[in-house]
Amino acid sequence: MDTLRRRVPFKAAEGEEGEEERILDEQEQEELIQVLLGLSLTAQITYLFSSTKQTPLANIFPISPPNNTPIPLSTPVSFALTYALSAVGPTLSLFLGKPWQTTGWWMASLVIAYVTHTESRNGVAEVEGMRYVAPGA
Repeated sequence: MDTLRRRVPFKAAEGEEGEEERILDEQEQEELIQVLLGLSLTAQITYLFSSTKQTPLANIFPISPPNNTPIPLSTPVSFALTYALSAVGPTLSLFLGKPWQTTGWWMASLVIAYVTHTESRNGVAEVEGMRYVAPGA
């Protein structure tokens, strides 16, 4: 066993610590949340007082179709309308007596709408819930 060379693991130098490993203390976390809320508020106020009612992302990703399209893509559809439209397929499938596999397939859009709706409720409250305690950081 003396002929085998011992494995020496790599050790990073002290100055090479990545930025993603940095632990934020409570004050830095609070400042980061305030910055995120401020940016969100700025975008919402800009959209509210804008005369064109075009999303702020349109400056970065311009919408190529003209503004008189039949479906306004910049305006989100309400979840009530999404649920109503998603329920048409499964309802027709049930009334027409289709097999359960077909009805299940048509339920996929309803399930996706439900998952999207429940995930959209979490928002900033979930970010505040992810706050951790790091004394002395």
